[in-house]
Amino acid sequence: MIGIFDSGIGGLPIARAIRDLDSTVDLLYFGDVAHAPYGTKDPEVVQQFVLRVMRHLRLEGATLLVSACNSASVTVIRPLMDLFGILESGVVEMVGPTVQALNQKQSGRIVVVATPTTVRSGMYEQGFASVGLKVSMIACPDLARAIEFGDSKAEIQRQVERAVEEVLLRGCDTLVLGCTHYPFARSFFEQAFIKHECRVEIFDPAQAVASYTLSRYSEKGEGKIRFLVSKYSPIFEQRVTELFGSHSVEEVIL
Repeated sequence: MIGIFDSGIGGLPIARAIRDLDSTVDLLYFGDVAHAPYGTKDPEVVQQFVLRVMRHLRLEGATLLVSACNSASVTVIRPLMDLFGILESGVVEMVGPTVQALNQKQSGRIVVVATPTTVRSGMYEQGFASVGLKVSMIACPDLARAIEFGDSKAEIQRQVERAVEEVLLRGCDTLVLGCTHYPFARSFFEQAFIKHECRVEIFDPAQAVASYTLSRYSEKGEGKIRFLVSKYSPIFEQRVTELFGSHSVEEVIL
């Protein structure tokens, strides 16, 4: 079974992408809604939450974990990989598959929009530098929270347009959505670029992460899927229904 976790709804499209590639794989998803979003919290705090969630997924029987959260990936998973290498075989993170997918882009200007925690980590710059590419980072402090908790379309649009203005100042032909919540606002990014008459490729890492995950996984399953949350959220339940149809969502207090 593959265990997928995020601070909330952000990892759901990755779970959907995995299911689309292999409908037989068993999935267990954990949304840590009680502590969402991770991207504005101190790394030490995020580490506590993430290790607790990972431990629970292991106890539930997950043999491969997917950190479907950039903030968790850069504060916990990649640092542990760099220090010890012990997690590499059992955990998939966000940065590596993203860099690998864009590795062939030997020219152009790449900008990554992400949470403050992800931006401060420097992990995307390091990852792209390892393949000879430079990236520019832009922090969107409140966008993940607005998406997670269902703020108005006007508020999400305002935050996206502010980010796009900064993107255009940097110069960009490829925009990486460096937070798994941001694809839920993809249409707002597209509209903002159209408004500015600017052609920018928007890259959502979900497909790359899903493909990489399945390349590391060989267990046979029955196509089962469960959804767990640390706090009930009607927005989470709504997104599950939109992406997977009707499923129960279990509340688990860690």
